[in-house]
Amino acid sequence: MKKVFLLAFIIAVYSSCQSHFITDDDYLEVVESDFNTRKDSLSNTAFFDVFESSDLSTEYREAMMFLYAYMPLGDIYDYPSSLFLKSVEATLSLKSTLPWVDEIPEDIFRHFVLPIRVNNEYIDSSRYVLFSDLYPRVKNLSMHDAALEINHWCHERVVYKPSDSRASSPLSTMVAAHGCCDEESIFTVAALRAVGIPARQVYTPRWVHTDDNHAWVEVWVDGKWSYMGACEPEPELNVAWFSKTAQRGMLMHTKVFGKYDGVEQKMLLTPNFAEINVTNNYAPTVSSIVTVVDENDKPVAGVNVSFRIYNYAQFFPVYSTTTLDDGKAEIVSGKGDLFVWASKGDKFGYKILPASAINDIRITLNRTIGDVISEDINVNPPVEGNNEVVVNAEQIAENIERLKQEDMIRENYISTFMTSESVMIMAIELGYKTNIVDDLVRKSRGNWNEMTIFLRESKGKNKKAITLLNSLLEQDLRDVKAVDLADHLNHSPYIGYSNLYNSYVLSPRISNELITSYKKSLQESFGSLRIAEFRKNPDKFVEWVNSNIRIKNDENSMNVPISPVGVFESKYSDEHSRNIFFVAACRAFGIPARLDRVTGDVQFFHRYSWRNASFDNTAKESVYKGYLRLRYDVLGEISNPLYNTHFSLSKIENGVLKLLDLSNVDGFEETTSYKKDFAGSVVLDEGYYMLTSGRRMASGKVLSVVKMFNIIRGKTTNVELVMRQDTNDISVIGNINPEISFLLNSDLEETTILSEAGRGYFVLAIIDPKKEPSNQALRDIALFNSQFNDWNRKMIMLFDNKEDFGQFDKHDFPTMPNNMVFGIDIGINKRGKIADMLCDNLNINNRNSLPIIVIADTFGRIVYFSQGYKIGQVEQLINIINKL
Repeated sequence: MKKVFLLAFIIAVYSSCQSHFITDDDYLEVVESDFNTRKDSLSNTAFFDVFESSDLSTEYREAMMFLYAYMPLGDIYDYPSSLFLKSVEATLSLKSTLPWVDEIPEDIFRHFVLPIRVNNEYIDSSRYVLFSDLYPRVKNLSMHDAALEINHWCHERVVYKPSDSRASSPLSTMVAAHGCCDEESIFTVAALRAVGIPARQVYTPRWVHTDDNHAWVEVWVDGKWSYMGACEPEPELNVAWFSKTAQRGMLMHTKVFGKYDGVEQKMLLTPNFAEINVTNNYAPTVSSIVTVVDENDKPVAGVNVSFRIYNYAQFFPVYSTTTLDDGKAEIVSGKGDLFVWASKGDKFGYKILPASAINDIRITLNRTIGDVISEDINVNPPVEGNNEVVVNAEQIAENIERLKQEDMIRENYISTFMTSESVMIMAIELGYKTNIVDDLVRKSRGNWNEMTIFLRESKGKNKKAITLLNSLLEQDLRDVKAVDLADHLNHSPYIGYSNLYNSYVLSPRISNELITSYKKSLQESFGSLRIAEFRKNPDKFVEWVNSNIRIKNDENSMNVPISPVGVFESKYSDEHSRNIFFVAACRAFGIPARLDRVTGDVQFFHRYSWRNASFDNTAKESVYKGYLRLRYDVLGEISNPLYNTHFSLSKIENGVLKLLDLSNVDGFEETTSYKKDFAGSVVLDEGYYMLTSGRRMASGKVLSVVKMFNIIRGKTTNVELVMRQDTNDISVIGNINPEISFLLNSDLEETTILSEAGRGYFVLAIIDPKKEPSNQALRDIALFNSQFNDWNRKMIMLFDNKEDFGQFDKHDFPTMPNNMVFGIDIGINKRGKIADMLCDNLNINNRNSLPIIVIADTFGRIVYFSQGYKIGQVEQLINIINKL
C-alpha cells in the first residue's frame, strides 16, 4: 500500500512540474470539454491517435488539444497529425529562442501565435520552414523592429497580383512570388507567427465608397495591436496606402480560433472560431440598434436581419443576426449608410441605416413576397479622415531604396522559372503545341517543375492532358501536384459526349476546393459492380450519400472544403463538402456532375438532361421558367450598363437575397451587359426577384434604385432599368485595373499604372502621334500645362506599340506638364491590353478612334472619359480635375 501511495505521489509531483500551455484552469476545462465532445462525436477516432502517445508532454498535449478542439473538420481529416505536432514543437520552442515571446500574454499567444491556419487557405509546413529563414534576420531586433523587418522579407518574396477566390497556402504563395491581398496577408501572418509575433488577418468584406474589398495584417507589438500592409513594407507601423481609406470603412473583421474573450464585438460565434469587429481600430464608429416590428408596431422576435453595403451593384451582406424578444438587433459600424434587410417567413422590410451620430431605426415587416416594388435609395459613405502616422522624408527615401532592392531579389528568383526556350524544346520533344504549353507553364509560376513532370508523364495522351490543364483555374496551376493531375488523367472513365466529358468528368475543378487525387481511390473503394449500378441509376448514389454521410455544419464553420477522400473515409462532412464529394464521386464513376453556378444546386446528367440531387429531400423540384426583358433609356454617359458594375439581379428565396452569378453561365459571357444580354429576353426560374441598379459618384455616394418583381411561368416580365443622375456631382462611369502593366519611357521597363500614379486620381490616355486628334489634344494639354502642374497628379500617355512610340518627339511639345510620363501599352499584335480593357469597360466600339482619355483613381474608378478629338475636351478635363 505504501508503494502504491509513493508511486502516485511521484506521478503527481512529476505532473505538477511539467509546464502547462494553458494555465487558466477554467479555460483549460472548457478546451478539454470541447475536445472530448468533438472526439466522441466522430466515429473514426484514428484521427486522434496522436493523443495516445506516452511521449506527449502536458504542454504539447494541451496545445494540440486546443488545435484539435477548434480546427475545421477538414484539417483533422486531410492533414497528418505530424504536421500539427511539428508546428506545436516549433511554436513552443520560440519561448526559449526569442526574447519578446515571454512578454506575450498567454491568451494572445494561444489565439494569435499557435494556430497554423489564418483563414480559409489550405495549410502547409510554413511554421518551421519560415522560421529557418527569418530567425537570423530578427534574433537581435526588438519586437517592433522585427515586425517591420519581416514585412520587408515578405516583400522580397511576394508582390501583389489579383487572383482567384481560393487562397493558396503560405508556401505556395511564396513559390508563385505573387498573390492577391488575401494571400499576401495570410503569408505575412504566417511569417510573423513563425517567429512568435502575434498576428491576425484583418479584412473589410466591402468598401463603401468604391467597389472593392481588401485584407491586411495586424500585429501585437508592445502591448497593443497595430497594422501594416501585407508585403507592402513602410518605415513605421500604422502606415499604409489604405490608411485614409480604412477611415472610411464601415466594417472590418478578423477571425479568432477557439473560445475568445477579448473586448471586441463578436460578429459571429461558432464552435470553431469567433469573428470579431475591429472597425474602431481604424475609423470612428457608432453603435446602432434596429428594432423590427409588425404592422401593428409590435416587436418581432426571430427576424433575420442582414446589414448590407452597396458594392458591385448589389447590397452585399456584411453582418447577419437574429432579433431577440424585444425585436432588436445591434451593430457597431463606421459612420456611413447601411442597407438593412429584415425578413421572417413571407414578410419582409428594409430601410437605410443612416450615417448620423445616433443610428437607431425601426423596420416594419410590411412587405409580402410577391409585392411589386420600385424605390429610389441613396447611400452615403463615411467622410475621409486625416489621422495618419507621419514619417519623415529620410525614412521614406530609405524605404523606397529598400523596396527597389527587394524587387530585384524577387525578380532574381523569378528568373529561375522555366524559360520559353526551355518550354519550346520540351514541347517539341513531347509533341505538344509550343504556344499552349508555354502559356500553361508560364501561368504555373514557381510550380513549373510539377507542370513539366505531368506533361512528360502524359506523353501519348497529349490532347487529353492539355484539355485537363485548361479546365483548371490559373490558381490551380500554381499549386497543383503532378501526382494529382495524373489521377484525373488516368482514372476519368470516358463516356463520349466530349463537351460533357471534358467539363464534368475529366475536370477535377468543382468549386473552391484544393485539387487533390480521388478518382482511383473512390473507384477502388466502391468497386466496379456498385459503380455500374450507380451509373445506371444515379439516384442510388444519392441514397448512399444520404445514408452514409453525416452532416456536421457547425463542426466546419470556416467552410474550408474537406477533400472527397476525407469525406469518404470519415463519413462526416458539412453540406458544401458533401456536395463537392458527390460531384467528385460521380465524375470518378463516369457520371457527368456539377454544382450549378447560378443556383448552387448539385446536379448530375442522366437520360439526356441535368437533374438535381435530393439530399434529405432538400433539393428543389424542377422549376418552371419565365422571361425577363429590361428596358433602358440612355441618360448621361452610361450607354450600355454592365452587370455587377451598374446593375445586378437577386432572387428572393425564403426572405433571403441570393445574387445571380451570370458570368460564363448558360450563354452569358464574362462581361454581361444590358445591350448584349438583357435588351432581349433572358430565361430565369419562376420566382420573386430584385433588380438593383446604381450610379456611384466620385464622392462615393450611390444613387440606387431597387425594383422587385415576379417572373411568371411562360410569361415575359418587362422591367425598366434606371440609372439615376446628379448633375451637381461627378459620376463613376466605369472601372480599370490599376495593377495592369505597361512599358515606361525610353528604358522600356515594365511597370504598372499604380506604381507610376501612386494613390489617388490620375489621367490616362491612349494616343496616336501620327494623327491630328492626338496631337491636338497634346497641344491643348501643353497650353494648359500650369493648371495640370498645379494638380500635381500623374498623366500617363500610352502608345499602342513601339513603332508609334518611336515616331513621337517630346520636343514638339516643349511646355508639357512636368507630371506627364510616356510609355507603351503592352499587348499582342499591336493591340495594347490597357486600350482593350478601356474599350471593354467603357463599351467603346471603335477602338481606333484615338485619343482615348480617362480620369480614374487607383481604386479603379473611372470618372471621366473622352474619345477622339472634341472641342473643349481639355478644358472639360480641367473642370473635372478641379472638382476632385
